[in-house]
Formats: sequence, C-alpha cells, structure tokens
Amino acid sequence: MIDYREMTPKFWKPFIACLVLTPLSVLLSLIPIGMRHEYYLGMALFPFAFYTAFIWQFYAFAPVLWIGQLPAYGMILGLANRRGKILYALCGLLALHLLGIIGLCLALRSIGTLGP
Repeated sequence: MIDYREMTPKFWKPFIACLVLTPLSVLLSLIPIGMRHEYYLGMALFPFAFYTAFIWQFYAFAPVLWIGQLPAYGMILGLANRRGKILYALCGLLALHLLGIIGLCLALRSIGTLGP
C-alpha cells in the first residue's frame, strides 16, 4: 500500500513529467494518422493500446491504455526514484516497452497487417 504522506518531490518529479508528456505524445501519435500516413509512430509510443485494438479487437479498452500508459510509467518511476532505484526501473520499463513493440510487430506481421 502506498503511504501518501511519504510522497516526496522524488516521487512527484517523474510522475508529473510523464503526465505532461501524455497529451503531447498522444497528439504526436495522431498527427501521422490525420495526414493519411501510417500509424507506426503511434504503435511505437503506445504498443499495448495498439495490441488490444488490432490483435484482440477490444477497442473499448485501447483508449484507457493509450491515455494511462505514460502516467503508469511515471508512477513506477516515481516510486523507484523514491527508493533510489530509478535507473533499474527505467531499464525495466524500456525493456518492457521494447518487448511490447516487438510483440506487436510480430503479431501484426503474422496476420498480414504489417508490410510484406
């Protein structure tokens, strides 16, 4: 259980940074779609949301993941920063994110949606 009295600036700095990055990254991922380009940037930024939408055909949960992914990353980084292990958490989140991108690309490739 999280004790909210112990939430120091070490927690809030990464969390607020990810909150600020969320609308910017959502808009950045929507720009290529609006210009009739592919959605590869959105897949790279939000692999788990695209995975639920394209592979599982579960469109109702995708916006929740789309908007909640970066704040969740910020909360994980904030808790790790409070314990002095932000580098480990950052490497773990990067590995998880890259595995999500690779899994999404392999899944889309296997169903014939992603390139030749």
